[in-house]
Amino acid sequence: MVVKLQHKHAGLVLAAGASSRMGRAKALLPHPDGQPLAAAQAGKLRAAGAEEVVIVLGHHADAVAEPLRGFEYRIVFNANWATGRLSSLQAGITAVQDAYGTLVLPVDAAGVSVDTLSRILKTADLEHATAVRPYRRGEPGKVLWLSRRLFPELLEHPNDPAFRLDAWIGPHETRLELDDEEMLINVNTPEAWDRFVRRST
Repeated sequence: MVVKLQHKHAGLVLAAGASSRMGRAKALLPHPDGQPLAAAQAGKLRAAGAEEVVIVLGHHADAVAEPLRGFEYRIVFNANWATGRLSSLQAGITAVQDAYGTLVLPVDAAGVSVDTLSRILKTADLEHATAVRPYRRGEPGKVLWLSRRLFPELLEHPNDPAFRLDAWIGPHETRLELDDEEMLINVNTPEAWDRFVRRST
């Protein structure tokens, strides 16, 4: 069941990296539900209430995009993916600038639940926040929500590989305490992926 919210929210799946530690494209890893991981992540965003969902690709974009074209999500290409995650975020928010705000979900935050994403969106919807980041026992989750009020500043920011969104977003964020250990985990290696699959089946 798709959540209905007061405002129009978007969702971004950031999947532009080289996946060098994984050894193959993380976007195409076979999720336990049978979909490529990027499509499964996009489906979570849609189920949580995001009206428009965009998957941002970069490394070997054409080859990675082909298996994803049968899904209903928009694909955006980041030609500057090698310069760092900021460039992928910029490519994504450029595509959703009419939204009230957007959830940002790394493709490798594979275990984040729909419930967690939904709670973030509900908090953003009700509290008129500038940014919402979930925490578990003081540790920040890998997902966050950004208001479109932040889009211009992010789009104008120099594309610096040293840019760290976690540090930049700190003064803007509303903290949301949630008990979801999976939102703390990035799945970056074959061993981590195997552990995720075992936890999910």
